[in-house]
Amino acid sequence: MAEKTFHSITLPNQDTARVPLTAAEFSPSAAYEVKDYCTYRGKLYRCTTAHAAGVWKAAHFTPTDVDAEFDRKLDIPTS
Repeated sequence: MAEKTFHSITLPNQDTARVPLTAAEFSPSAAYEVKDYCTYRGKLYRCTTAHAAGVWKAAHFTPTDVDAEFDRKLDIPTS
């Protein structure tokens, strides 16, 4: 995987949450593990099901953004 640029904050329990601001473009020659990030057609995605090298399978990824990832890590309900 290519380098990623991360944004981080310190959570109330003193853990640091890191969320990518950018991620490498999806590559059919790469395998992705759960919680890996990539971009596809200009959007950021988080891998939710292990994805072997091969064609894009939307069911293995969920679209996300920095705000949604911090909300998820902080367990903040979305309206």
